[in-house]
Amino acid sequence: MAKRVQEPDKVKIRNSIRRLAILEAAAEAFFERGYAATSLDDVADRLGSTKGRVHHYFPTKGEIFIAIHRRALDLALNTVEPLATGPGSATERMRQVSIAHALLMMNESGFMRLSVQHAEISLATEGQPQDRSVREVFQLRKKYEALFEQIVREGIASGEFRDDDPAVLSRAALGALNWMAVWYRPDMDVDEERRTAIAESIATYITSGLRVVAVVVGDY
Repeated sequence: MAKRVQEPDKVKIRNSIRRLAILEAAAEAFFERGYAATSLDDVADRLGSTKGRVHHYFPTKGEIFIAIHRRALDLALNTVEPLATGPGSATERMRQVSIAHALLMMNESGFMRLSVQHAEISLATEGQPQDRSVREVFQLRKKYEALFEQIVREGIASGEFRDDDPAVLSRAALGALNWMAVWYRPDMDVDEERRTAIAESIATYITSGLRVVAVVVGDY
C-alpha cells in the first residue's frame, strides 16, 4: 500500500514547485532584459502571477538571481562530477563531461545561459556587502571549473593531451561550451537526437584541440 504524503511534505513540495516556476520565469526575464533592467514586476508578468507571490518566496530580485546561479551550478555539478571523477581515460572523460555540459546548455538553457554570464552577479547583493550565498556561488563555480582542469592535468600526465597550462586549456574548453549561451536558442526546435549530435560535435572539437599533435618528419 502506497504511503500517504504527510501534509507538511505536501506543503514543502508545493513550495518547491512554486519556487522553481519563479526561477524559470526570472531566468528568461534576466537573460532578455539584463539584471539591472529587470524588476520583480517583470518576473511576475512573465510568470503570469502577482508581484506579491514572487515577493513571498524571494523578497528581492537579487535573491532570485543568486538562486538561479545556484540551481544551474547544482545541476552542472550533479551531472558532471560523477563523469569527471569516474573511470576511463582523460580523453574519454573529457568527452563525456563536454557532452553532458553541452546537453545541459540546451536542455536547461534558461538556467545555464544566465549562469555563464558572470559579470552581473556582483550586482545581486544590491548595494550590500557580498553575502554568504554569493560566496557559495563563486566556490561552486571554482569547484566545477576544477573538475575540467583536473582532467586536463591527468591527460597531460598520461601523454594524451599536449603539455600546456592546464588552467588555460580547461578554461578554453569551458569557453567553447559556454559560448552555446550566445548561439543556441530553445526555439531552434531541435529534437533530442539533434541535440545529442550537437553535443557530440562540440565534444569532438574540444578533445581534438587538447590532444598531442604528432609531428611526422620525412624526406622532402
